[in-house]
Order: sequence, then structure tokens, then C-alpha cells
Amino acid sequence: MMGESLAVKSSQTAYLAPADCFLIKTTNPTTVAEDFMAKSDFATAPEKYINYEVLKNYHAFDITPLYKDGLVYYFLKFENAKEAAAFDLAYYNDADHAATRQQYLSLYVDDAELSIRESSTVEKITNGSILVWDTKGIRTIEPTTISNGLDDIYEDGYYAGLQSGWQDMYASYNISLTKDYERLTTEQKAATVFENLVDVDGLKKITGTSGAVEFEFTDGDGVRQVAYVTDNEGASALEVDASFLGGKNVPLIIATGDVKVTADYSGTILSGGQVTFGMPGSSSSTVSSDMQDAARVIQNAEYKKGSDTYILSQVLKNSQYYVGSIGKAYTGEDAVDVTKLVTYQNWSKE
Repeated sequence: MMGESLAVKSSQTAYLAPADCFLIKTTNPTTVAEDFMAKSDFATAPEKYINYEVLKNYHAFDITPLYKDGLVYYFLKFENAKEAAAFDLAYYNDADHAATRQQYLSLYVDDAELSIRESSTVEKITNGSILVWDTKGIRTIEPTTISNGLDDIYEDGYYAGLQSGWQDMYASYNISLTKDYERLTTEQKAATVFENLVDVDGLKKITGTSGAVEFEFTDGDGVRQVAYVTDNEGASALEVDASFLGGKNVPLIIATGDVKVTADYSGTILSGGQVTFGMPGSSSSTVSSDMQDAARVIQNAEYKKGSDTYILSQVLKNSQYYVGSIGKAYTGEDAVDVTKLVTYQNWSKE
């Protein structure tokens, strides 16, 4: 349940000390009776038994024993996981040891049976211990990334990769309110968030000389839901105060110029200028978002001018993405009976 089924038994042999790490004739594992570490002079002269130069080449600094069921297993001892992975590359990719590693691996796994999805957005932290073999020989599953604490944050690439992804996400949010930077076009990357979200030409055609219009609908509770749209670039800031908000809910404000909020406000403000906050006699306004009502007003609000009816998709670029699957339960005429959305034939309900 914790993913153990992805483990490969051959990894148990991955860090057994190779034969050239020993200066005496022994096997690994060997019997407890043949354990050279139990000899009386081992503690004072381990260099008689262990080839420390070879250990250094394998990125290990010592050998440690494991005793079980009358046998002793000699394992390489590493400073950290990164050095263990370096050993994997130094030993298991060495042609001189190909026969040994193929013998181990062929007992348990081959590439035809093991498939790990390769993706630029998916990292596999394997410490270099996943190996497969096929007609091309033995190889490691790539990419392998190692996390060895803050000292190796850039050297091992894992956290550096995460950082790069977070930077792209942050940049994307700042210019499009979306998180996938790679999907943005060159034009979008060079534009402001307002330019990416608002069709300014479409907005100005609708507002005309009046400068401001209200897209609205009345919900099932009798509340006017309003998206306020104004072309005030180069003019005075739109002031969102108690009188502006009175008698209606305004979950969306779109202004080509500045906006000044001097009342508590819940909603989304898209401004081509600056948005400032501050209530009379107070240091600031209380502002919060309401994604559900903003999505709902985008989906339902209309502005009527004579015989013409306008909707917010004529002001917002890709407005369908802002609505998404956001929903809210309502009573009244706008309530939806979901049982009527599904039809079936030749079946009966029990």
C-alpha cells in the first residue's frame, strides 16, 4: 500500500561490497565462521583485510557487516545517499562487472517487465538503485535525482528543478492568473495580466461614451449580481465605497484605469491601472475573493442596450476558463435538478 510493490529484489544486492574491496580470499556473503571481522587483529589492522583505495573509487569509506541466519553480509558504507548513487554509476556501469550485475538482475527484472513513465514534469528519486537489463545490456532508470540536504540543493538538481518550476508558476500567475508558463505564447509573456485577461477593444465598444456599464442578473434569492465594467483610463479612479456597493453584489469589477477601494469588498478586481485600499478613519479595507460568485456572474450576467444584448465573454479573453467547474447550490428558479441531467433506457431505478 505504500508502494513496496515497485521495489526490485535485486536492489538488496546493490550495495554488497564487490570482491575487489577485499585483500583476502572471501565470499560475500560468507559464513559467520569465516568472518574476517571477527579475527583478533582486525580492529587494529583493518587495512590487512580491506582495500581502502578501491573503496574510495567506489565512493565508500568503509565496510559494515550484517549478521543474519548464520551468514554475514558485507555492505559498503557511504557518507550519504548521493555517494551511494555515485557508487552505482562507478560500479554497475563498469564493463568489468557486467556479468556479475547481469546475473543478479536477470533473476528478478528486465526492461520488458518494468515500465516507468518518463516525463519532464515527473521526477523519480531512486538513489541510482533501479537497474534493468535488456539486449543492450545493463542500465539505470533515468532520470535519477538525489536529495542530500541543503548543501547539495543546486548540485543534485532536484530542488533546483523544483525552484525553476515554482518560478515559472509564479511568473505565469502574475501575467495570466494561470500556472502553466510553458503554454503561454510569446505575446502573452510580454503582456500584463490585465492585457492577457481583458479584451480592451471589446470593452470600449460596449461602454462607449458612457464610460461604464453593469452586466447583471438576479439570482434565486432576489439579489442583483453585477459585473461593473468601466473605461476610466486617464480619468479619476473608480471609487468602490458603501454607496457603490449598496443594493447589489458586485463580485467582479473591470476597469481600464485606477480603482480605489474604501469599503469592505468581496470579489475580483481587474485593473489596467493601480488598485489602492483604505477606509475613512481606518488604515485599510477588508478585501477577500469570491471565486464562486465571480464565475457565476461571468456565466450569467448580461448588459442590454436597446435591442442588443452583451455578455462578459465579449470583454474577457477565454472567459470559459474562469468559470471552470465552480458551482454553488441555490434555491429558486436558478436551482438545477441534477436528476434531470441524466437519461437512460431499458433500466429501472431501485
